[in-house]
Amino acid sequence: EALVRNDSRGAKLQWRTIWRKVIDFEGYADLAGTAHQNFSQLLRRALREFSPRHNLPSAATPELTDADLVPEKREHWVKFLPQLEQVARQAGAQHGPGRKAPLEAFSPWLAQFDARGSSSGLLGATGEKLEVPGQYGGLQKPDARSHAKILRFQPQILVMSSKQKPKRLVVLGSDEREHWFLVKGGEDVRLDERVEQLFGAVNSLLAPEAILGLRVRTYAVVPLLPDLGVLEWVRDTKPLKMLVSEIAKVKDLEEVEAKKQRREWAGRFRGEKPQERYQAIFSVQRADIEVAFKRFVAALPPTATLKAFFVQRALGPEALWHTRQRFARSLAATSVASYLLGIGDRHLDNYLLCLNSAEVVPIDFGYSFGIGALLPVPEMMPFRLTGFLTSVLQPLAGPLGHGAFRDGIERALKQCRDRKGLLLDACALFVREPLLDWAAESRRRGHAEVMFLPRQRLHFVH
Repeated sequence: EALVRNDSRGAKLQWRTIWRKVIDFEGYADLAGTAHQNFSQLLRRALREFSPRHNLPSAATPELTDADLVPEKREHWVKFLPQLEQVARQAGAQHGPGRKAPLEAFSPWLAQFDARGSSSGLLGATGEKLEVPGQYGGLQKPDARSHAKILRFQPQILVMSSKQKPKRLVVLGSDEREHWFLVKGGEDVRLDERVEQLFGAVNSLLAPEAILGLRVRTYAVVPLLPDLGVLEWVRDTKPLKMLVSEIAKVKDLEEVEAKKQRREWAGRFRGEKPQERYQAIFSVQRADIEVAFKRFVAALPPTATLKAFFVQRALGPEALWHTRQRFARSLAATSVASYLLGIGDRHLDNYLLCLNSAEVVPIDFGYSFGIGALLPVPEMMPFRLTGFLTSVLQPLAGPLGHGAFRDGIERALKQCRDRKGLLLDACALFVREPLLDWAAESRRRGHAEVMFLPRQRLHFVH
């Protein structure tokens, strides 16, 4: 992006950062595991090989020269960077997604850590203890003496399949429990932390209602660096998209006939940009879109509903009713909180379902505070409420969602409106500390004041 903007200074800074973090390990070379060391060696070798081939001599060094950043050499970079990316992918294939890997390959210090008085002497000399992350809620005075401490770490981690290849780390605590965490690098998780704090504020507003299940299911988020953080692993959950695939008995939703029909129908609307196709769809009569939508729904397998999944897991009618009530109240609280905070991008991968309590667990809050309405294809819906979700409420709820869900929506909105001061005070954190993505977006839109967009988004909450 810096090269496209002819931003030589930005390109030099990013290249220097890549060398410092990925190749030179500046300041922590003695802590790097074999996975990082091998990765660094492969990249060094590739840079020495590719840079003269593409006439970019400074690419093999931490400091790019102005001569290698002139517009005339942009085509060289266009060929050079994909080759470097391919080498990086091959280098990471040894510890690829879905595989378990030794913790020592990534962090020898963590692998050797043992606070049980072993001969390692890591903490024995000072008597200090490391606490299990995520025990500070922020709404009450902490009692550090009662917090669980880290004894050691499981010797293996699990590499996940998402873009940044996060790692699942298991901590063995002094409370005789396993604490599972997801370590995410390359992403700023401070926004997730703030949203979870706001969900906690919403839950405090709903507490006086004393209705079982009327809450937003939250999890701990601990930012460590601007591009590194630890998230609590929500156990015994599955993404709704995975549930749909299991119910429909397919490996991928693209195999579902309804999905194929929808893709063929959408293919009629052509355009180079999403907003062009969006405008073309808006020109279609509402009745025609309704007919097409009903045809797609009819093509779904009869059992491809969330209600069918609940029925399969329930031990009997009474268990099904209680599970349904818990799900309806959880969905109501989550929907209200998402609406008030302007959280978008609510596709099926961004909702988890707890298999024990039937609670909905929202994740991934990159599109918050109404930013979804500013996308090329704007998100206009206040929250996700599709037939897949409402199938659980039927037939008791009727077409308007009466019962536990509608009652939960009304109670949650009333509590948040009557005590909105608490929520707005919590939102003030975003004004005093603008996040990195907000600052970048403000500059990209040409606003001199970095605080402009955060304030604009907070206006959505009012």
